[in-house]
Amino acid sequence: MVRAAGVVGGATLLSRILGAVRDIVIATFFGTGMVSDAFLAAFRIPNLLRRLFGEGSLSIVFVPVYTDTLYQQGRGEADRLANSALRSAALVLALVTLAGMAMAPWLVRLIAPGFSDVGEKFAITVDLTRTMFPYIFFVGMLALCMGILNVLGHFAAPALAPVFLNLAMIAAIGIGSLWTGSKAALAMWLAAGVTVG
Repeated sequence: MVRAAGVVGGATLLSRILGAVRDIVIATFFGTGMVSDAFLAAFRIPNLLRRLFGEGSLSIVFVPVYTDTLYQQGRGEADRLANSALRSAALVLALVTLAGMAMAPWLVRLIAPGFSDVGEKFAITVDLTRTMFPYIFFVGMLALCMGILNVLGHFAAPALAPVFLNLAMIAAIGIGSLWTGSKAALAMWLAAGVTVG
């Protein structure tokens, strides 16, 4: 138990450090302005849904049921429950992702109403929103897998998940900056890094 707490604590510390580095890198490459505003607005939507699906209802509902099934009916039945939950979650999350991508212009108008007055800013925000929406699918599926791993006593991989997001975002900016000089294009690289991470 002490070792597990150490792993989780170390991973959390590493994630916080990399999060600070990520913020510095983003500020260095984007500064303030239209593209920075567009990215921050676009990231709010998947981040809100991440809290709902990734850290909220999916985990809260599934983990206690999985734990009870594991200890009362055995690993085989728990695995069947997990497979069923993963299939159902994949379907729901895929539908949410597709709907979000289709509704991106309306979502941007909702969370950033002033952006529609500036055509280029609005268009960039919509593109970034669509690029990052698949992140919801992956983070929701990851939340279920992390819950399963935690119940089974595997804490390292779930604790390191935020580390990989930060690394993917930093790497996306680094690689993207070699390929483009446009802030808008670099923001698309960053959005892709969010989805991959």
